[in-house]
Amino acid sequence: MALVVGGQPIALNWSDCEGSVAQYLARAGRTDCESELRSLRHTLAGHWLPEAPISSQIYPFIELMVPGRYEIRYVESCSDCSYIEFDSSWDFDAKYDHYYPVGSTLVLTQATDSLSQSQVTHYLERIRSGYRPIALTVAVPGGWCDFVLDGHHKLQAYKMARVRPTFVSVCRLDSPYLNAESFDKWIGANHPLASHYRKVKTKYDA
Repeated sequence: MALVVGGQPIALNWSDCEGSVAQYLARAGRTDCESELRSLRHTLAGHWLPEAPISSQIYPFIELMVPGRYEIRYVESCSDCSYIEFDSSWDFDAKYDHYYPVGSTLVLTQATDSLSQSQVTHYLERIRSGYRPIALTVAVPGGWCDFVLDGHHKLQAYKMARVRPTFVSVCRLDSPYLNAESFDKWIGANHPLASHYRKVKTKYDA
């Protein structure tokens, strides 16, 4: 699956199809999707209304999505999260992640060393006092991971506090099909994984 925000690619993830459930993840050059989500900050910071519909509380985000069918899940105190991170030294033209999805795999879209430490500390103090700020992710059925769009500071604070994170996952049920040329379009034909992606898509998705 590919994560595209505002017409710009963020990352592309696919199975290695080599006898296991291992996954490949290649990133594009853009990072930090949080600027599109400023209007949600108050709600996602922990001012969640348990009795209100999830969709109404993240409506500003839903409005940003392309038309389609979506499933929204509120995941409270996720017990099996793992994180796929990167920092500002990441070489988008050459590097990639190869991982095994265990439980709920959250792929971060903002470099860890670009985070504001004061903001992380703010959330850390709130978590330790009982608040549960909410991260926001997107996924597709059978995609093996969620991409984090908002909540990198919160997730870092959850990790530091050793507290299970809470997030809302928006899954597009009718996402368009990616073909063998998708990698070249979103990541680039010169990336080391371009030929592997093309081979997998041609062999298994024909």
